[in-house]
Amino acid sequence: MVHTDRYLAEIWNYIQADEVGWIGVYGMGGVGKTTIMKEIYNRLTEAKKNRERFDNVFWVTVSKASNVEKLQGDIAKGIGFKTLSEEQDVTRRAGILFDALKERKRFVLILDDLWTSFPLEEIGIPNLTKDNGCKLILTTSVLVDVKIQKIAKECDGLPLALVTDGAALRNVNKEDGQNALMALGGFAANVEGMEDKVFSRLRFSYDRLKDDATRLCFLYSALYPEDCDIYTKQLIEYWMWEGLLGDEGRIKDQICKGEMILNYLKDSCLLESAGEFRGFEYVKMHDLIRDMAIEITKTSPRCMIRAGVGLDYPPLEEEWIEDVERI
Repeated sequence: MVHTDRYLAEIWNYIQADEVGWIGVYGMGGVGKTTIMKEIYNRLTEAKKNRERFDNVFWVTVSKASNVEKLQGDIAKGIGFKTLSEEQDVTRRAGILFDALKERKRFVLILDDLWTSFPLEEIGIPNLTKDNGCKLILTTSVLVDVKIQKIAKECDGLPLALVTDGAALRNVNKEDGQNALMALGGFAANVEGMEDKVFSRLRFSYDRLKDDATRLCFLYSALYPEDCDIYTKQLIEYWMWEGLLGDEGRIKDQICKGEMILNYLKDSCLLESAGEFRGFEYVKMHDLIRDMAIEITKTSPRCMIRAGVGLDYPPLEEEWIEDVERI
């Protein structure tokens, strides 16, 4: 369970720190990133002392299928700048948006639900330096091309990480600003207002996986028992033997593809690292993520999953589902 007060305090401290230029809040869909950031936004806009610290605070919900042009449009709309739509050239749009943001002086720009990495200069976001005091905060469910250096500190198993470099934000002045990333690896099912939306948000993360092969590999992982540490080499071999990695190419190539899919699922927070034992890597699936996967397998592909419940005999014939593909 994510302790929201603790993460609120962590993010708030980063916002107040002069040396921090941008903050990323990273975790699977449904973990409560938007809920936490809405509280941060309310604090920034309501507190008098924070209005004195920052001249403007903007909230931008990013379009799901976003590219540079769409993201520029989302930001322009979020900051109340209407004339950007008159310009079609992406580079000139970046220059116009850059000037518009500079006019907002010491701003906080919150980008909620970013799925693709973009260089700041291509979008038109000014450098985030100690001198100008501007902040960029983003939430994301997929860690794309971001290299992180783990800090030796954990909060109930949820790592606090510091971003040292990232393709999405390569133009940050490293002398003046640090980049901070909060990794919310657990699940906050009890965050107020989230209960009715949990499964739809988790399903959204599943639907946004890059292809059917990746989705099938993810669903296959739910065949393991709840809370099971899954040996990654074995998992990839099972994917391969089941034909989930395709029928063409050498075994070595298929294993390489399996490793790429495994890393992608971890970056998407649908699988999480379970550490190493005697030099072998393990992953696991969060209970609620597994519940969501099992729900999907009731329709397509059809699976019966009874792993880890202590069966002495196979399920009775009348319990079997029609057109079952895996048991």
